[in-house]
Amino acid sequence: MANADQEQKESLTDNLWVNPAVVADTWTSDQEGKFSLVEIKGSSINAGSEFPADKQNLLGVKVCPASPDKCSQGVLPGHFKFCPSCQTSLQEPSALIGGAQSWLSPVSMASPVINSALSGLTCSEQSLQVVSKDEVRFQPDTEMSKPQTGKCHFFVGSFGYQETRLLAVDISAQFFFYFNPEANAWERMKDEDSYILESPLTAEAWGCVVTDPLASDCIYICCENGLVEVRVDLFQRTLRSRLIVEGKPKAAPAVRGDALYLPIEHDGTQKIYRHDLKVPEAEGEWFELPEGGGQLFHCAVQDERKIIWPGKNGQIILSFIGSGISCTVRPWPDNVEPEFEFGVPARYQNQFWQLCFDHHNENYCYLRLGGTSDVQEMRETLNPRMTSGLTHFLDYENFKAGEPWFIQEQHSDNGDVLLPLMEFSANLMEVSASTPSVLGIKLQTPESLKELLSSKTPMPCEVVMMGEPEQSLGRFSAEQPWNSECFVYNNHLWLYHPKVQQISGWELQQ
Repeated sequence: MANADQEQKESLTDNLWVNPAVVADTWTSDQEGKFSLVEIKGSSINAGSEFPADKQNLLGVKVCPASPDKCSQGVLPGHFKFCPSCQTSLQEPSALIGGAQSWLSPVSMASPVINSALSGLTCSEQSLQVVSKDEVRFQPDTEMSKPQTGKCHFFVGSFGYQETRLLAVDISAQFFFYFNPEANAWERMKDEDSYILESPLTAEAWGCVVTDPLASDCIYICCENGLVEVRVDLFQRTLRSRLIVEGKPKAAPAVRGDALYLPIEHDGTQKIYRHDLKVPEAEGEWFELPEGGGQLFHCAVQDERKIIWPGKNGQIILSFIGSGISCTVRPWPDNVEPEFEFGVPARYQNQFWQLCFDHHNENYCYLRLGGTSDVQEMRETLNPRMTSGLTHFLDYENFKAGEPWFIQEQHSDNGDVLLPLMEFSANLMEVSASTPSVLGIKLQTPESLKELLSSKTPMPCEVVMMGEPEQSLGRFSAEQPWNSECFVYNNHLWLYHPKVQQISGWELQQ
């Protein structure tokens, strides 16, 4: 114990102690030897500040367990093993949050990209299993309140601190919210620099880049004024923002290697902007876009050689050839219109296929994205189908991984359809005998899939987890119930819908 005390005292210089742990925090001790936190990550802190459990866990600080009449110490640096005043052994703080350390939705592109082939798809490599119940579920296992704002996307990460937290962003106004696990409530985060403005992108096309949800605090978003870097401070519940490049973004950014790529209108011309994520202070690089790049585009997909942003009138193709880059804007063939409401592009044999409607032949078809030949490759299909990107759903009973234009093998008489929200345990094997692990919305409809997706009428639905075994997780009623988002946080799978007051949660097996 004496050695530990001596080690702590030797760390003190002019009554200042700098914690060598993950979070850069600086402490001071007064004449009586009582420690106070004075600085976190370069920002000053009121030395008399109170630290509720939520903030204690973010910093990883410790609390002397001795009674106040025996010891006056409050919080202490997390690196300390013993109280410097009473020599009581210090315990590690009890975690408020358990489970996976991070979660990013498919539109929140991480850097570095773990698996670029899944970028832009509603797929996750994460495996999970909802705890089975003996009785039929009609309600979720638990609920949490939702942020009182517009439609949100969710992030889970520690963002440079010691414990995971849940964040939400309103994808229109781009307000950020912090979920306080101790108070069980959402708190609006303040933008200290006022560069965060409304999004120029539609809800269907919104996306962002998160450099590292564990070690980094940086998120890149598109605003009306251009590309904005957002620095997240979980402890202070604040944001620092910086305008990276001014202009009118035309799509969500994509990541390849250590660089971010963004279609943007700058100085009256359409360009691709390249931003170095390893050296964010460095000046970016520009690539001219041909005519046709001025429309809004959906989130990108990518393979080994290309990043592709599909849009209403065509596709941006960013090709990487050796150390060079080429940009093209390729319009859709005459009389061919993309059908984005059926989900993300389908991936098959290392290629991406966009579901379209051919008005000339009056049929649905799949068009290969990123093609370079004069004649664009298309495959006819009898019926449209929903997709996670890897598994394609004609209805509740007819689904298949692999070729998205598969022919229906059996007819479903009950009118049940499955609208996939997220495919878990995703892999790139295109032939599998097992049922995919897909969270989806199951409902009955006498209408065609196209008519169903355009309906604004509230409708009852069932939340199901397809897989082995298949599980029914509950029921709710809402307008367009497939307009939901799931996330994994604190050992639970959560489902959010902007028109449903509570966020539903189901316990996960450990």
